[in-house]
Order: sequence, then C-alpha cells, then structure tokens
Amino acid sequence: MDFFRKKNPNKNGKPNGVSVEARNALIVLSCASILTLYVHTALAPALPNIIQFFSISYDLASWLLTAYMVTGAVMSIVIGRLADLYGPKRMFLIVIGAYTVGVALAPLSQDITSLLATRVLQGVAVAVIPLGSKIVRDVYPDRKYVQAQGILTSMYSAGSVVGLVLG
Repeated sequence: MDFFRKKNPNKNGKPNGVSVEARNALIVLSCASILTLYVHTALAPALPNIIQFFSISYDLASWLLTAYMVTGAVMSIVIGRLADLYGPKRMFLIVIGAYTVGVALAPLSQDITSLLATRVLQGVAVAVIPLGSKIVRDVYPDRKYVQAQGILTSMYSAGSVVGLVLG
C-alpha cells in the first residue's frame, strides 16, 4: 500500500493530512451534488415544452419544481435523523438509489401525475446536500475540513449552472 502514498507523509502517515478515502468521498459527494442540482435546474428551461406536451397550465407545471423542493426540504430532515441512527453512508446510498429510480422513470412518464411522482423521488436527492456536509465533517481533519466544505459548496453552484446551460 505504500506505493500509492507520497514518500514524505506528515506525522499521521497521510499525505497532506487527508486519506485517500476522504478524497474519494469528496469526489463522489461533489458529483452527487452536481447531479442533484442539475436535475432541478434543467427542468426550468424545459417547462414550456412540458406544458405543451402534456397540455397543462403553467400553474400545474410549476408543481414539477415545487414538488422537488418540498420533498427535498422534508427529506433532508428525515434523512439527517436516519443518518444519525444508521450511518451516513447507508443513507447516502438509499438517497442516491431513490434519485436514480426517479431519473430513470421520468422520461417514461405518460401523464403529469406520473411525472410529478418521479419528481418527488428525485427530490429525495436534495438530502444529499446536508448529508454530504456531515460525511465531509466525519472524514476530513479539522484543518482540511473548511477547504473540503468549500469545494463541496462550489459544486452546488456548478450543478445549477450546468442544469441551466444544458437543460
């Protein structure tokens, strides 16, 4: 295993004070944050097409955005508590699983009701944001935590920008 480490580790044996697992966790959490916010913001430019395709009002179509955010707000609290009880890694995998099912089923929606249901499933992924902060806090040492949290926070903006540009 020494092959993968720098030759001059610091006093705790980790290069730059951060383990490989911590770096990998930050990469995975960053990607999850980008995808979560991408899916939210990518829908906004598509709303006129959805309104036309499903022949619905703008008021009803706005529920596609609202359902996502309301679900995210509620599930952030629930998932946070469950992460305290069962561990953040397990809850992260469950959240990403629900998100994946929602993203996979959304294009198959034949009516607005099924599309709303898939948006609710996707909204569970908003819990990745506070969950990611908890995981970063757990795996990063105190002096590197601020840097890691800054990287993770910048991914929220990146996901929103990517969603608006590519959406």
